[in-house]
Amino acid sequence: MKKSLAIILLLACLDICPAEDTGLWFPVGEVLHYKMKWNFLPIGSSRVETQEVDTGGKKLIAIRYFVKTNKVFNKIYPVDDFIEVLVDPEGFVPVTFTKNIQRRAPRCSETVIFDRKEGEAAWYSKCLNDHGDFKIQNDTRDVISMLYLLRKHEIKENQEITNKVVVTRSVTDMVVKVGKKTRMDAAGRDNVECYEVTPVAKLDDLLVDEGEVKAWVSADSRRIVTRLDIDAAFGTVRAILEKVEGPGNDAWVKEGDAQ
Repeated sequence: MKKSLAIILLLACLDICPAEDTGLWFPVGEVLHYKMKWNFLPIGSSRVETQEVDTGGKKLIAIRYFVKTNKVFNKIYPVDDFIEVLVDPEGFVPVTFTKNIQRRAPRCSETVIFDRKEGEAAWYSKCLNDHGDFKIQNDTRDVISMLYLLRKHEIKENQEITNKVVVTRSVTDMVVKVGKKTRMDAAGRDNVECYEVTPVAKLDDLLVDEGEVKAWVSADSRRIVTRLDIDAAFGTVRAILEKVEGPGNDAWVKEGDAQ
């Protein structure tokens, strides 16, 4: 389950603003719902959503990621995760990255604050009771904002995309390898054309090798993750796109409304 945070996958007292004229390549207000399975057994659900927020005069884009196991799987491996990234739409770079996760052990909360002017990022960990800082560049991003940035560009077979991303307390390289096209059912739609995508990165002292995590991304202009497979020690964990909500008038939203 730890590896799923890489693909992927997201502050109190924020005022919700109208999601208009953002000029972005994805519809702000989009909500992606996933059902999660372990060897074809239902184990929980996941949701990824975007929203425009006002942080005291500055409009930012919030990307939020939730995952929670069901009552049955909680007895085996309980997961209750929340991740939020606040992104400056100018340059689409993160301002803060916050994760609040629970995996068997007590809840763990960590925050990264990006300071572009100083070229540094500060991190704070409540679970470790520690803090520090490290150097960043103007285009350094976290994993989630980087994955949303990739939705801006058309992808093609046999393509490799390399980015530097922040993983908690350091900057590392992530290589995204694009494979061949295939077709699959997703969110009530039949035979959706998708690319197979494999991330390769060093994450939280855990090397995610090619083949351990695989994602499928729709070949249309939305470039939505339609499925995610994670090879865990106890079997394959799979997240399958179940429904798309939010603004728009394309087949994704229409098919979701029809369910």
